[in-house]
Amino acid sequence: MSCPDEDCGCNEKSLSINEICNPIDCDSNECSESFPAECILYTGEDIVCNDIVIMSEGDSIAQGLANAVAYFCDGATYTGPDLICEGVVIMTAGDTLTQGLTNAVNYFCNTSTPSKDVFYQEFISTLDISENPPAPGPGQYHFPIGYQILTYTNTSGSPMTVEVHGSYNTFMVNQSVIAPKAENWIDGAIIKTNVSGTNIVEYEDLGIVDIEGYLFDSNGDIVTQDSDESVVTTPSGLSVNFNFLTQSLDQNKSIFKVLTLGENESVSLMFKTKGGTSAGGLKRAQILVKEL
Repeated sequence: MSCPDEDCGCNEKSLSINEICNPIDCDSNECSESFPAECILYTGEDIVCNDIVIMSEGDSIAQGLANAVAYFCDGATYTGPDLICEGVVIMTAGDTLTQGLTNAVNYFCNTSTPSKDVFYQEFISTLDISENPPAPGPGQYHFPIGYQILTYTNTSGSPMTVEVHGSYNTFMVNQSVIAPKAENWIDGAIIKTNVSGTNIVEYEDLGIVDIEGYLFDSNGDIVTQDSDESVVTTPSGLSVNFNFLTQSLDQNKSIFKVLTLGENESVSLMFKTKGGTSAGGLKRAQILVKEL
């Protein structure tokens, strides 16, 4: 057989071959380099995928390709366990491969990641927190009067794990009272408040500054005004006593804690002092809460 009137694809001239013994009557012209797929018959064993026969002996190549496309695009079903990504079922038993692929595309392209809550608050003000503290007094953790309430409340409707960062600056309060002692006492703490209003100390930093200065005699004893011995100036002979008139000593404190907040529970940065007799100089404070 020959193809005298057309280029068969590989040579400029048509080639001649023996007559084809083909049980299928094909309308198309057959030549040495090109045969329509429907005119070529498969003669091997059955091609089977998951118990589905894709191709049998006697099927044309065209029919076999059509069966394979139909199987993988329309007919093939998934038989394994559920495929789950972050709680979303991507594919379950009985789904076609096409449906599974569609679900995967929709999940990764159209599913938005829930945003995480982030809270920040700060306040700058210079005050002595030992003065006019709210009940029950300066020795208990509280929000100083005149200071911003640095607190975050979980209103998401479900428990959440958060990391809490707190920092604050303290300063030595200038004391007009003549004394051989300079003191500043501020404790800062990350406090969780439950729905019953109970405060729970999650982490605290004890920030006492206590400096005392005295004059000592040659025996190593402290010289005070009520001592039998005293240090005097010359030539005036005035008694000498060691005192702090002003003090300046700033400190920066940073604390951190990871904790779980239940629904409507709060976390705060609070402060306290030793008591009404100890100064507590606070300059500024800030809190950062990040949902994990």
